Amino acid sequence: MEKKTTAWLQPQRGGIDTALTPSALMGYLVRECAGFTPEAFAQIQCRLLLAGGKITCDSYGTRSLLTEHHLLPVICHRKDLRYLQQQKERCLEEAAKGAVLVSPRIARAEQDIIDEAMHHGFPVVLIADNGFQEAYHPSKERIRLCDEDCLLMVTPWQYAYRQKDDPITVPFCKTMNCVAQALCRLKDDWWQT
Repeated sequence: MEKKTTAWLQPQRGGIDTALTPSALMGYLVRECAGFTPEAFAQIQCRLLLAGGKITCDSYGTRSLLTEHHLLPVICHRKDLRYLQQQKERCLEEAAKGAVLVSPRIARAEQDIIDEAMHHGFPVVLIADNGFQEAYHPSKERIRLCDEDCLLMVTPWQYAYRQKDDPITVPFCKTMNCVAQALCRLKDDWWQT
């Protein structure tokens, strides 16, 4: 068995190709956010990590979760509230078969699905809502999950200082939803089929 390196104990910079271009992200945000403007996009774009004209991600944990497994985005929408139990069951069923659930874990329903998956020991990829500081240090529980190859944290954002109670905007959240789908190369309604 190959000895595990400890490189993941520090943020790994770049190298995760989402295949998502800024122009494709802007088109997504225009469709998803009423009244979205180029000025609002400029605020998002200046925070994004970019490489080769595409959005990239920094990570913390073992990146093999992105390459050695089938990835499924977990994004819950208000319009699907009456189907949340069905979505949760489908996500957990696929995770039990070896799929990795990918989510920004923003909505309560997303938190519920991801938390239950983690409780069962299923691997997940979390999209972080801020970049990783140079001396980033998650909780002991998250470090343990990373060490057990059950968790990878990724972020498309450059780090920016913000107060703990600073809210994030809808376009910012929708950007993370788009990144989750881009990483999975799959739309978020996969569970309805």
